[in-house]
Amino acid sequence: MTGPRRVAVTGLGAITALGPDVAAFDRGLRAGASGIAELTLFDPSPYRTRLAAQAPDPAPPVDAAWLARASRPDRFGLQAACEAVRDAGLDGAALDRVMAPIGLDIGARTPEETAISICAEIIANRAGVAVPHLRDGAGPIHKAPGS
Repeated sequence: MTGPRRVAVTGLGAITALGPDVAAFDRGLRAGASGIAELTLFDPSPYRTRLAAQAPDPAPPVDAAWLARASRPDRFGLQAACEAVRDAGLDGAALDRVMAPIGLDIGARTPEETAISICAEIIANRAGVAVPHLRDGAGPIHKAPGS
């Protein structure tokens, strides 16, 4: 590496044992809270400890049918991504301008992959970068090695 790398943080999202969002996490840290409590997600009797830092069940703002199919980790990823998008200052109107997340076109399999794809498109649009959509193209999306 020849020099420092630059990173742009456009929005934050967190679900922790201190709370379901960045604000609760921040308050908990500033108050010196630990977030450690007795385990409730499963029976801890086979283990030496009964304590853990469990995050609250995520409740991302999506329809109930999707939530019924999603795994707990998927719900965590989506809720944090939704909070990060809101924190970045994007409202419903801005999100409506997102045309087709590239991750959906190339087979994103999880809400996390889809959320990252949406964020990438939003960043490209904000930067004025013209990003072609795969739905408008034909053929393979990657060149064969050596071509």
